[in-house]
Formats: sequence, C-alpha cells, structure tokens
Amino acid sequence: MIHNISLITTIAVSLGVAFLMGLIAVRLKLPALLGYLIAGMLIGPYTPNKAQNR
Repeated sequence: MIHNISLITTIAVSLGVAFLMGLIAVRLKLPALLGYLIAGMLIGPYTPNKAQNR
C-alpha cells in the first residue's frame, strides 16, 4: 500500500496549528473559532493543489 506522507504531514500540521491558534484566541478572550479561521488563512496558501499532482 502506497502512503502519501506529504498529505498526512499537511493534515497533521494543519490540525496542530489550528489547535494552537484556538488556544491563543481563547487566552485573548475571543472565540476559539476565530483562531481556527486565522489558522486556515495562514495555512491555506501552503497546501498542495490537486491539479498540480496530476
């Protein structure tokens, strides 16, 4: 079975960054969802594009 390590790494890092940004947002007395959204904006440009992999 072939595993795509870059995809697994991207998912793991994305979840980790979202968790950290959520914690930071809560410490600033903001909703955790705001931290998740900011993490998505930070990570978004660095995620692999499906069209490039074909």
